[in-house]
Amino acid sequence: MPSVKNILVVDNNPIVLEFMTTILEENGYSVRTADSGLAALSIIGEFTPDLAFVDLIMPEIDGRRLCSLFRRDLRTRKCIIVVLSAIGAEDPDREFAAYADAYLAKVPFRILRENVLAVIRDLGGGNTAPYDQTIVGSDMIHHREITKELLFAKKHMDVVLGMAHDGVLELSGDRLVTYASPSACEILGMHIDELLGRPMPEVFPTNVREQLSRGLEEITGGVKTSGRCDELPLDSRIVTVSFRSVTFDDYTSILMILRDVTELVRDRRRVESLLNDKTRLLREIHHRVKNNLNAVSGLLYLHAGRVESPEASRALNDAHGRVTTMLRIYERLFDSGRSEHIELSALLRDILNGVSGTFGEKNVRAVHTPSAHNTFVLTDVSVPIGLIVNELVTNAYKYAFPDRREGTVSVDITRRPDGVVCVTVSDNGIGIPAGVEAHTGEGFGLQLVLAEAEQIGAAVSLVRDNGTRFVITIPAEAFVKPETD
Repeated sequence: MPSVKNILVVDNNPIVLEFMTTILEENGYSVRTADSGLAALSIIGEFTPDLAFVDLIMPEIDGRRLCSLFRRDLRTRKCIIVVLSAIGAEDPDREFAAYADAYLAKVPFRILRENVLAVIRDLGGGNTAPYDQTIVGSDMIHHREITKELLFAKKHMDVVLGMAHDGVLELSGDRLVTYASPSACEILGMHIDELLGRPMPEVFPTNVREQLSRGLEEITGGVKTSGRCDELPLDSRIVTVSFRSVTFDDYTSILMILRDVTELVRDRRRVESLLNDKTRLLREIHHRVKNNLNAVSGLLYLHAGRVESPEASRALNDAHGRVTTMLRIYERLFDSGRSEHIELSALLRDILNGVSGTFGEKNVRAVHTPSAHNTFVLTDVSVPIGLIVNELVTNAYKYAFPDRREGTVSVDITRRPDGVVCVTVSDNGIGIPAGVEAHTGEGFGLQLVLAEAEQIGAAVSLVRDNGTRFVITIPAEAFVKPETD
């Protein structure tokens, strides 16, 4: 009786499986067959082979890797492994001893039958010499150009995947790992032989399995063809996992791309921490500036009420109004949480209402009717615009309606198609004296308006029409893109 009793044949060609089963059973061997590496791994749980014939080119787990798995598995460690491959002469592998005991080329069946029975007899009896560094039957194989091209493509892809930073896992239709690139093994901290044939997500730490299972369920259930799980904690690493289904004829699998984003996440968190620190610092600065402006405004108000000189009182009140305008700008910045821009309409409404409240004894109505909403002005430009509007509205309240005359002061905002914004401050009062022109700036208030306008590249024009109308034309560069139109 031969020492070999149980034989496993692994080949994805059904004709080869039928041929091998027939000749082996005729010679008294107990035979099991598998059409893939995964099927072979499932068989050895209930069938321990003494000898295995393994094809090299197979879907899912290829022959070389299957032989390596057999060598690591305690159940098959002593199993005799014989490679049975059609590419024996076209891709001669003289180093097969690292994973197999013999190598038979797939030659015509009448010759292959004798080679198969001979290798069982020889290796079962301990005679290994005829198979040392020899591919039996290779001299009968004809070279095929298509085989050469396919083998080159496979080896080329192995090199590419082997050098890729991202890890690649391939899963069978029933979620068993059939391929793992070197980077995937490194990310998961496992040898490839520990990964192949294992179900996903068991190859991942327990803390991320549920999330991965949900993502995988959508792919295998046909809900999606691709998916993604972001920033999964894998021990000391942070990994992003992408899924994609692959279908070719009746072959289906799922690719998983593992990207180690540990450093990117750490860098992002450091940047976020720095930005938070900066935000806190800016808010503290704004808070202190706001408090200081409040203090200055209060002092000016107190002094304006105590001085005896009417001119000094007016000057202090004017200064109080200007400081209050800057205070309102800082309040807007502080409340909005923005430091780079401010909504112009809301700012000018605050200024108009503030000045109107100061002159509450006047029979003058304040009207704010912006036709350009969501106009965001850069912070550096907001202060000059605020001071200009404050000055013009204050002057209108002071001088346009003497003797408690009724009237209206309005502020309007329009935006032209080229992005230029026009702010109009108008009143229906007695009108500005004929000798005063916008460009002359005879009074301090008008000088301030012109100086602030020049600072931001704006133009100021004066129109006398049933009162007074000042138009401040501000260049588009002073504004950011509106959030909504």
